[in-house]
This record gives sequence, C-alpha cells and structure tokens, in this order.
Amino acid sequence: EYLRRINLYRQRFWTCKVTGKTNLTYEEALVSEHRATEKAQQFPKELIVPVLQMIQF
Repeated sequence: EYLRRINLYRQRFWTCKVTGKTNLTYEEALVSEHRATEKAQQFPKELIVPVLQMIQF
C-alpha cells in the first residue's frame, strides 16, 4: 500500500489548483500552489477593485 501511494504521488497527472498548470507531480503541484498564492498576496490591495472591474464582462 505504501509503495503504491508513493508511486501515485510521483506520477505526473496532478494540477496546480491556483495556476491551472498540469502534468505535475504531487509535490510540484503543492509548490506551485504555494508560490502562486504568495504572489497573489503581494498584489497591491488598492489595485484589486480597479483590475477586477476592468476584466469583468
């Protein structure tokens, strides 16, 4: 069971839920999500509303 689970995590079919990047290992997907979340938190707060208004249809 342990080895089966390890092999599952090493396969490249995971996706970053923040960026949508595909074909990642589980660890790569976690790192990608963490980095993308950090970058999003660095976005200037005063620009959030104007940017969202510009991209709405």
